[in-house]
Amino acid sequence: MFEPFESDRQIDKKKVTRNAAIARLAKFIEKHLCTTDWTLLADMAGVGHILDAPRHERVRRAQSFGDQDYPSAVSSFLQEVFDADEQIGLFLVGEIVQQENPYDDPLTEEAKGELTQILSMFGSEGIEAIVPNFPSPVTSTTAQSCPKPQAA
Repeated sequence: MFEPFESDRQIDKKKVTRNAAIARLAKFIEKHLCTTDWTLLADMAGVGHILDAPRHERVRRAQSFGDQDYPSAVSSFLQEVFDADEQIGLFLVGEIVQQENPYDDPLTEEAKGELTQILSMFGSEGIEAIVPNFPSPVTSTTAQSCPKPQAA
């Protein structure tokens, strides 16, 4: 039987929006920032202990194998970081999107637009609050994505 919605169990709309932003960012990371150094970033943000927890072991494993659950693993990790401390979560997001890796192609204008939209979902006054000096120079205008590992 359907139970009516109880007013004392309100949906936290800010958290729903934040989790949607995290999920979209996780898919963006899979597509464009596939060489993210999770250990380095988590340690830098002081959340290495969260990443090292058994419940988040899939972040690095799924990344290295190009598994389909990589975005879900990233999303779960980032949600836990945000639940622990929103400011650290925002700092970590900023570091993720600012990372420079010679193995990743530069972001295209289209990818930058997508990233700008995702970052705006975090509820800041603009992406400058999360990512100072964004955008970085673009050298390519064609869509770039991370290659999937070849099956052996």
